[in-house]
Amino acid sequence: MSESWAIYIDEEGFAEHWDDTMAAFQGLNALMEAICRIGIKVFPKPGDRLFCHQFGDGFLITSDLPETDLSRAVLIAIAILRHVLSFDRMARATISEGKVGDVSGCYPKEVKDAPDRSRVELGSGLLTITPVLGDGLLRTVGLGKKKPRGPLLLVDSTLESRLPNDVIATKIQTSLISLNWLKGEPRGLQEIQQRANLAIEAEVLRLNRVSRYIDRHVKLNDEWKAGVHSYLTNQVRSGGAS
Repeated sequence: MSESWAIYIDEEGFAEHWDDTMAAFQGLNALMEAICRIGIKVFPKPGDRLFCHQFGDGFLITSDLPETDLSRAVLIAIAILRHVLSFDRMARATISEGKVGDVSGCYPKEVKDAPDRSRVELGSGLLTITPVLGDGLLRTVGLGKKKPRGPLLLVDSTLESRLPNDVIATKIQTSLISLNWLKGEPRGLQEIQQRANLAIEAEVLRLNRVSRYIDRHVKLNDEWKAGVHSYLTNQVRSGGAS
């Protein structure tokens, strides 16, 4: 255990709302709001602080230092997913480990010589650059591309022994575990939600919101719906991976 944990989380169906600007930003703003509040109000100090990077409608969140117990990463992801859901939007998250750093020094001379390596003037135009790359980003994004589809919380199965035992876990395949972020109240979650002033809703309301989301978005494919029912809404409340 020598690498920091990494969470990648992005909104589901963002493009579907793009024709209505305010609707499009409803979920994205909730996602960004939750990340900012957690980072500012809950984990602001060195050692516990978070490093976050935006990639379109997705965000990479990494820990300051490696952590043997991955409960904090799981609770942060669940708190964000539930906050987004309170705005009647849904997101998908993945958790893995890996180093992430500023790689702008590996970029071409035009970037390295720029006063601000995140912005390079193209005459009167502009190139904006995300200078962050590393295993943490590659692994979490890679997990997110795996099936099943849907607003799931997926974790690299190599981390199984370090996950909290009071979150429902289902082993989907050899390399992948799904954690149920809808059901139950894991230890420590409410403290994060309260300190960050995030939405706290009863389980029945969360499940109702998911049902309404599916009913309102008729274009959702069967695989997406199946992922919701198999790993989020139909499970009995129990701890540990199965």
